[in-house]
Amino acid sequence: MSSASDRSSAPAWRIASAIPGRLRVRHEAIRDPGRAHRIEEEMASTHGVIAAHARPLTAGLLIRYDPSAIAERQLLRILEEWTAPTAANIGATEDLAIPPVPFTIANGTLVLSAAGELAVPALLPPTALLLVFNSRKTLREAWREARSRRLGLPTLFATILMGTLLSGQFLAAALMAWTYQFWRHQHRLARHRLRRELLPSMTQRSRFARLCVADAEVEVLAERLRPGDRIVVEEGQMVPADGWLAGGFAVVDERLVCGVAGLSRKEAGDPIHAGSFARQGRLFVEVSGQGGASRALRLGRELAAAAPPPAQFALNAHGEEIGRKAVVPTLAVAGLGLAVGDLAAAGAILRPDYATGPGLGVSLESLRDLGESAREGVVVRDPSAFRRIAEADVFLFDLVPALRREGLEVRSVEPLDGVAEDDLLRLAASAFAGLADDRAPALGAACASRRIIVRRQPRADYRGPDIAVEDGGLRLTFRDRPASPAATPNGEPPPALEVSANGRTVGRIAFGRSARPRAAEALHALRNHGPIAIGLLSDRTEAEVEPIARTLGVDFHLAGLDASGKVEAVRACRRRGLKVAYVGNGRRDPEAARAANVAISIGFDEPDPAHDPSAVLVLRPDLAWIPGLRERSREHLACLRAVNQFVLIPNLFCIAGAFFLGFTSLSSAVVTNLGTLAVYTGLPRRRNWRTRAIDRSRR
Repeated sequence: MSSASDRSSAPAWRIASAIPGRLRVRHEAIRDPGRAHRIEEEMASTHGVIAAHARPLTAGLLIRYDPSAIAERQLLRILEEWTAPTAANIGATEDLAIPPVPFTIANGTLVLSAAGELAVPALLPPTALLLVFNSRKTLREAWREARSRRLGLPTLFATILMGTLLSGQFLAAALMAWTYQFWRHQHRLARHRLRRELLPSMTQRSRFARLCVADAEVEVLAERLRPGDRIVVEEGQMVPADGWLAGGFAVVDERLVCGVAGLSRKEAGDPIHAGSFARQGRLFVEVSGQGGASRALRLGRELAAAAPPPAQFALNAHGEEIGRKAVVPTLAVAGLGLAVGDLAAAGAILRPDYATGPGLGVSLESLRDLGESAREGVVVRDPSAFRRIAEADVFLFDLVPALRREGLEVRSVEPLDGVAEDDLLRLAASAFAGLADDRAPALGAACASRRIIVRRQPRADYRGPDIAVEDGGLRLTFRDRPASPAATPNGEPPPALEVSANGRTVGRIAFGRSARPRAAEALHALRNHGPIAIGLLSDRTEAEVEPIARTLGVDFHLAGLDASGKVEAVRACRRRGLKVAYVGNGRRDPEAARAANVAISIGFDEPDPAHDPSAVLVLRPDLAWIPGLRERSREHLACLRAVNQFVLIPNLFCIAGAFFLGFTSLSSAVVTNLGTLAVYTGLPRRRNWRTRAIDRSRR
């Protein structure tokens, strides 16, 4: 293997083919399946890479990429760094990815069984040996279950294997073994695809940075950046490291990383997070951290750990649990089929797969909901939290700052120079639409109350202290001081927004703090998603808490509670048989979070999963997310029930077919996989959502 010094003269990676967006390379390291998997995951975690497929048999690696985000030479450099002897795991990914699915034995068994049953019977004995060899782990586990007098999936699989050997229906067994591997493979691909589509800032990272050295810019690997380095990020590029804006004004998309509601306007000294995208302006960033220390990668690891991990005898633990429940009924019905029919009928009854469909369905639904929640600034660390949130009877809110945060409202509109009030509001709302700015929802609400239609401005310039918009040949300017209303001293509202057209002032819009906290609207909306009670906990005095509780509209409140008092309040609700969702600061009150059925942690800028036991971490500074999380949780629970029920249909049909239609094991194998295919394509989800939509419309 070549060293880093002579790579240019003797490259270790050979280019087999290269066209824009598609690169195929070869390297002997790919022949090792373990290393092939690691490099495959390493490339997939690189921003700009669409897909990476390693082929150990041919020592090949196929990379599909976006040429506008990463260049061919950069891909080759990553590969060379990865295989360099001096590279200290420079790109080691910590993604908890499902390993590649081996098909060699499954393919061989399927080919031999088909040839043996259809053409060459002499191939059936080797097929039987291959089936037994491929099931050796299952047989060992079935023996352990027999010794401990338990019945589980290994016992069922061992029974199916024995029935296959006795009946000689090797093709059905080989087909089921192959489809089992196939669905594992499809599950892996779907998991990668969903995470890339929903969570690009957390599942991929920018691997290169433009480092400022004297008066020049040098391209370096992002992993080699150090605190204090100054880098340049061009418009449209992903920020490679955490840091601060070193100068000027810029607009950054950090919605996924920080959970804000729109684009963020930045000025010198403001924090910049890795995984953000520069949308307007050239960013000069002073690096504060790199590699695995970035906020985006920490959150990405939390989400990767939350995805349902693979299990030994099913796609995941949910599939194993559902399959285990079906073991005893399946064996009993198969015994009945053997008594009233024959071995073929018993085999057809044993063949349906009760584990793969539910396992696949719960995994895909969990990934979708984890991703959609993360896009709204809510990091769900455990998919079971959706069920616990949906089933919660009581939401106990600790009095965190988000509950008291006041919103803005439009107090007055002063048109000048003959401009109508409605036009002034429409233009201002259009200019602020899509920005993470408290004035955006205030202007939107004012337009909604007047039934003014707001359209997004396609050519708005958000850089600088002002906002400039081109509208019908006019250049509109919105004086924007200060840049962040939340930073206004003493909680005062921002000064009036001054609107100018081609240099002349045409109006002013004044804002004021709303009398009702923004959280009150969120709590009111939360009640619309199922009957619940809402309580408020605080260590403040009764005189301080009572007016806040009245303004928020909670059902009850408890004041003067220390940490142990909050824990006791949670436990008191649970002793009454209530399921409790605790919403507070899990780092400050970890015992209260542990005492609840589910804990949601809010009120912090930097997530600290190591010291926070909460199942849900919220990045947003408000409570606007909570009604949507409750509704998504209810939809998640209903959809999982629909998946479990949907899978029963083809499997029960197989049992009926074995008794009345002469089904064979091969028939059952085909029908049960059609049911799994329906789950994979999302049919239960679509049917369930359509039914719920009809129910909502009727209500």
